[in-house]
Amino acid sequence: MPINRDGACVATLNPDFLAAVASAARQKSDATIVTQYGSIRRAIHVSRGELVGSESTVKADRLGDLLASRGRLDAALIEPLDAEAKKNNRLLGEQLIRDGLITAPELALLLEEQVTLRFNSTLLMSGDVTVGPRQQTPVMVRKPLGALVLAAFRDKVGVDALGPLLANKPERFTQFPTEAEVYELALQPWESRAIRRFATETVAQVIQSNPSPEKPLRLIAALVGLGYVR
Repeated sequence: MPINRDGACVATLNPDFLAAVASAARQKSDATIVTQYGSIRRAIHVSRGELVGSESTVKADRLGDLLASRGRLDAALIEPLDAEAKKNNRLLGEQLIRDGLITAPELALLLEEQVTLRFNSTLLMSGDVTVGPRQQTPVMVRKPLGALVLAAFRDKVGVDALGPLLANKPERFTQFPTEAEVYELALQPWESRAIRRFATETVAQVIQSNPSPEKPLRLIAALVGLGYVR
């Protein structure tokens, strides 16, 4: 499957990455999950089922490039700032704060945006997936993996990519997310109502009663992919 210049494939989910993420989310495990496609490498660092950091060889994924794309930093300054940070054994974000280019609260928001973008890109990236012990990297954010998957399925994953997850959906679900899983999913109100209805109605009834049938299909695909329903 071809990938775009950012290393992401917009048409197809990476089932191995989704399976690794789902396992880490359910087991609340620690891991580093690496996806490699040629020279393109992305890694996410997981602690107790939460995304806490990420790495990427993709230029557009870098913090400096993210700032430049938002018009917050002159692209010509990225390399000099990065060199200065490395010279002083600092992270780029720390250097940006020290130079007065961003504030600490702004950096926190940027890091959250950066790891979310990397996660979404990896979910839709072709490549080989390996799971190993969590690498000891700084904790940048804490975001439950289940909530990240559901958020991506709401509007980042193409409808055609849902097919394999929806192909074998049962007429009725007999297993549902636990209370803890529901809490971590950060459900929208209509999603909470839909999950409650799955306990008494068929999957088809829940889908057909929604003004936009695509929305419950996306919810179901995310829950199936996470292994939260059967």
